[in-house]
Amino acid sequence: MKLSSRLVLLAATLLGLALAATFVIHRTEQIEQAVLVESGETALGQNLEHAVQLTSEGMRTFVEDYSWWDEMVEFVSDPDPTWAEVNFEDALEFWQVAGLWVFDPSAELVYAHSDLGPAGLAFPLDQTALWETCQADPFPHFFRSTPEGMLELRGAPIQPGEDAERTSEPKGWFLVARRWDERLFQKLVPADTGVMLQIVPPTADGETASDPTHLEARLPLRDESERLVAHLQARLDKNEILHWKNSGLDETTVMLVYALGSIVLLLGCLGLWVFRPIREIDRALRSGTPTPILGLSRAGDEFGEISRLIIDSFTQADRLRSETQQRRDTESALRESEEALRRTLQDWSQLGLNLHDSTIQTLYASGMSLIAVENRNPDLPAETRSAIREVRRNLQTTIDELRSFIGQTETTLSDNSLSDSITTMLAFLRNTSQVQIQADIDEVPNDLLDPEQKIHLLQILRESVTNALRHAQAQTITVHLHVRPGLVRLRVEDDGVGLPRAAPESSSRGLHNIHRRAELAAAELKIKSRPGGGTRIDLDFRPHDRPANAR
Repeated sequence: MKLSSRLVLLAATLLGLALAATFVIHRTEQIEQAVLVESGETALGQNLEHAVQLTSEGMRTFVEDYSWWDEMVEFVSDPDPTWAEVNFEDALEFWQVAGLWVFDPSAELVYAHSDLGPAGLAFPLDQTALWETCQADPFPHFFRSTPEGMLELRGAPIQPGEDAERTSEPKGWFLVARRWDERLFQKLVPADTGVMLQIVPPTADGETASDPTHLEARLPLRDESERLVAHLQARLDKNEILHWKNSGLDETTVMLVYALGSIVLLLGCLGLWVFRPIREIDRALRSGTPTPILGLSRAGDEFGEISRLIIDSFTQADRLRSETQQRRDTESALRESEEALRRTLQDWSQLGLNLHDSTIQTLYASGMSLIAVENRNPDLPAETRSAIREVRRNLQTTIDELRSFIGQTETTLSDNSLSDSITTMLAFLRNTSQVQIQADIDEVPNDLLDPEQKIHLLQILRESVTNALRHAQAQTITVHLHVRPGLVRLRVEDDGVGLPRAAPESSSRGLHNIHRRAELAAAELKIKSRPGGGTRIDLDFRPHDRPANAR
């Protein structure tokens, strides 16, 4: 048989196979459409239920964590507006809820806050209804229709943290609400999915006729008494998943044209335009060099673009290896710098201890000797007594300056942790003063703050405490260091005279140093004081921030 006859026979065979394949594809698509519609409606309902569960999980975590907290138990019995401001106001945005309420054990409101203001979002249940709801289910979860829209509410009993099983008598109740509105719908289902969400009123079964052009799924929303208050409905245009619904004839035609074109062009073009470039690309990838595809990379087709991308990837790989090595060298240099800094600070600390144990004691003994000389010689001339007292004043000034210097040398990083360094510093400061220094220090993970931030924190703490010791006339100084999610807070407060309008020069210089170090550490600084009412210094570090001059 001639080659031309073979090609004609091959073309006829391919054409017959194309027609048969077109018919099978068309029938298969019809069956798949019916199956896909059924499975799509099922999947839509499952996805809707799963999305609601996911968005409600954050509320459940928020309620259970905040209600199972010793500080919350104390807040119910003694509401502190400052504590509420710190722990509640930012929580609304973080947990993406519309409002929160704290009730005492009798279900009487203790505190309320919402995204509309402290009392902008009213709680939808009265005291009796809330009491009955919480008695029926200590962890209530229900929906309520309000003038502000449909609200989802979750609650939990307020119990101390030591009650691991949560079986103790509730000390109060904590409830939060999320508003089911268009903004939440957009978060649950992005617009590009084609799914439409809406709240619809309850209807009798079968009352609403099904829409043949849409897939529908409904999730019942029930109130605290398990009464149906609404449905969350999801609708999806069937054409979103059946976009080929009316395209069977077009696909058949395309299939035939493709088959005829393939007969004429496939055999010749595949070898020239596909297999040869693929072999060249394969050789380049196996060898790891761009030499086999240099000629191909000059072409303007897809294989030319792929070849150029492969050549770029080889170049980027070489650059990445170089950058990786540079980064390793930089990290090694940083580790060496940190170790050198630690050794320097330890040397300063040892110098401070030596000065305290020898020089200050010697100066103090000298001052006591001058007092003894003055007391044993009551007939000393006035000029001599004046000179002795001047020397004593100079000795005391020198001792004070040495103590200030020693205080600065105490700002070192412990080998163990930042918390240990703070404890060591405060222990030293207690030994240099009669003022009571109290501490409430959380353990700070070593990698939460970088070394520069730790140094600035310790320097600010030392400056704040020594300022209070020198100028505040305080009886008690309290130091707090608390670690919260996304926050490390240092607080230094005293019960002294407060900051006067015209602060002493040394105190003013100390405040300037505190402000400067807070800026270098990328920390938020707040200083509150009133005459006779003490002073409070708050310093907030955000672990994801880094100082502007950090390497």
